[in-house]
This record gives sequence, structure tokens and C-alpha cells, in this order.
Amino acid sequence: MKQLPELHLGTINLPPDTITKCINILAKRGAGKSYLAGVLEEELAKNDYPFVIIDPMGAHWGLRELYPIPIFGGDHGDVDIEVQDGPRLANLIVDLKKSILIDVSHWDQDTQREFVTEFVNELYQKNRKPLHVIIEETDVFAPQTGGGKEGKASFKAIDNLVRRGRGRGIGVTSITQRASILHKNILSQADLNIILNMQANRDLESVKELLDDDGIDSKGRKEIMNKIKRFGKGQAMFYSPQWLKLTEPHHIRRRETHHAGSEPPLDGKVPKVKLKRLKKDKYIDYLNRDIKNADLEKEKQNFKTETVFVILGLFGAALLIGTFGFL
Repeated sequence: MKQLPELHLGTINLPPDTITKCINILAKRGAGKSYLAGVLEEELAKNDYPFVIIDPMGAHWGLRELYPIPIFGGDHGDVDIEVQDGPRLANLIVDLKKSILIDVSHWDQDTQREFVTEFVNELYQKNRKPLHVIIEETDVFAPQTGGGKEGKASFKAIDNLVRRGRGRGIGVTSITQRASILHKNILSQADLNIILNMQANRDLESVKELLDDDGIDSKGRKEIMNKIKRFGKGQAMFYSPQWLKLTEPHHIRRRETHHAGSEPPLDGKVPKVKLKRLKKDKYIDYLNRDIKNADLEKEKQNFKTETVFVILGLFGAALLIGTFGFL
């Protein structure tokens, strides 16, 4: 049997079954969480492991510099999408077995949550093959508190995906700069926590709770927390006491593709990035076909409804004629 390739993240390699595991990437703003996610995405892409990125920031399109991943939505999208397209994109992933990037950065948060709810629910129902879902700023979709009606719905969908997705072949990477406001149901389910630099007391407290739950003593907790607070760019604590059985600091390798989530340069000179060309017709055709099928099904239902009314009308007329005769 051919051995599946590992994922080379730097001074650590992750095993092939990473694709069906749950990972948290935790860091303060600007500490490199999206950069690290990009390294993970490069490894999945180059080794043909299927994945989908949900990007509410427009920070992941740089992957297309080397890899022909179709982009749906956003400023660099191959195909524009509407909020109702979530189930269609989920079915596209399952049917075409393709990795995709979904950029929802052009919508407000409630619209993003509405889309993600329908997409995730449909993906959970239909998928049966190994697939990794990467969710940027997961706290937007699974907040500990608040979020309104849309936030509660998207949390319910993601919570189900994280806790039950393994049986459907689905692993999830949750990315957040505020560990304290990501729902504890999501935070607690990770097989691996990758923790970069953190400073805010509330976020550090969330990490301490994870360590407490795993029985790390006070001396061990203090040592880990001190390292996290001193980490520079490209350094991260890999914490996986059960799956990988390790608690180790590691260096993350340099990205091979453009980091679209980096801060714009002060001189205003935006780097020109040449994106890999993509034949997008099959994706457009698939979505259009799905729309046509939906329209056809609607027409069939309308025809059935109209037919029932006609039959009922004829039946009623026959009763009247039978009872009273012709007037």
C-alpha cells in the first residue's frame, strides 16, 4: 500500500490523518495565524488532500499563486456567489471532489452566518469522503455569546460539524484571534491546538482552562504560558496530549504562496501577484445546472398543484351538475 505523504509545516510534520482531525489555531492579531493556515493549505493542496476554506476576510486567495483552487466570491473570485448558493457549493464539493475557496468577505456578518449555516448543514448531510474544512475567524460563526439569530444558527451548524463530522470524513481547522470568545464547545473538541503569540489575559485564561482540563500541573502550565507570551513570528506551541502525544514549540516554515492577509505596505505599493489560470466553465456549468434543476423541480411542483386545483374544480362542478342539473 502506498504511504500517504505527511504535511510539512516546518520543524514538525503532521500525519496524513490530520485531514479528519479537529485543529485550533489560536493567536493574537498579527501573530501569524492566517500565515500558518496558509502553510497548512499549501501542504493539503500539493498532496491532493481535499479541503475547503471559508474566508470572511479575503485573506486566503494568495494560495492561487501556485495551486489552481477555484475561488467563489470575493475580489479575486472566479465565480460570483449569492447567499442562497451554500447548498449548491456543498454539493459541488461532494460531486466534483474538488478543493475550493469560498470568500464571503463582501457580505456583512449576518449574511456570512446565513450562508455558512446552509453550506455546513448541507456538507454534513452529503459528504462521506475525507475532507478538511478550514474556517477563518471561526468566532464570527461560533461565538460564545451573542451573534443574534444568525449567530445561533451558524454556531449550531459548526458545532455539529466539529463534534460529529469525523463519522462523515470531515475534519475542521478553527482559526481565531480571540480564544475567549470562540464557543467552548468548539475550543474543547480539538485534537491539536496550535498556539502562537498571545497576550490578552482573557485569551490566555482560555488556554489555561484547556491545560487544566488535561491535568497539566501548575508548574507545567506556567512554563507553557510563559513560552506562548514570548513567542516571535513563526513560533508556535503544538499541544496534542492524546492524538500526537506532544506539547512542543516549533518553527513554522516560510510560505510558498502570497500571504494575502498581510498588512498593506505603508508606501501603498501593492505587490502584483500572478494567479494560476483556471478552467472555470465546469464550475459555472455545475452551479447553473443545479439552478436549472431547481427551477425544473419548482415547475413540476407548480404543475402538480395546478393540476390538483383543476381536478378539484371539475369534481366540484360535477357534483353541482349531479345535484341541481343544468341551470
